[in-house]
Amino acid sequence: MKNVISLFLILLFSMTKYAVAAVNAVPAWASADVIIRADLRGQLRTLLEHGDYTSAKVRIFGQVPPAVWDANLSVRRDYEKYLDLLLLKFQVDGAIRGDVNIGRFRLMLIGALNATTEWFDPAKGSAEELADNYADAFLSGVLNQTRDPS
Repeated sequence: MKNVISLFLILLFSMTKYAVAAVNAVPAWASADVIIRADLRGQLRTLLEHGDYTSAKVRIFGQVPPAVWDANLSVRRDYEKYLDLLLLKFQVDGAIRGDVNIGRFRLMLIGALNATTEWFDPAKGSAEELADNYADAFLSGVLNQTRDPS
């Protein structure tokens, strides 16, 4: 049990470390777009660098014994809080629309990134390209900007 807890903690700390380091490497005056892209790259780097381990963690985390869940929860919540505060800052600054639910947006981001461990093939493109593709879809949408008023 201790080995599983340790492995999960290492993976969570790695993701937090890479994502936060990627954001911290961006100049403080950078746009929300640049900072969010940096965070996505940092998260994907961790997820894909530890491929088999992160894939297994993502798949089984909801089924682990309570001791494993509890040991990892504070690290997981700390990163979620970090990301929520980052996104909320962008919302307050007007970069993210006011009607966007930040918690749900964070869940969508993390869920999409976690799913990558199941299908990503580095022979078909880099993690950075994928992070940018995700960022384009998340930040600019996939539909043309013309909206039906109804």
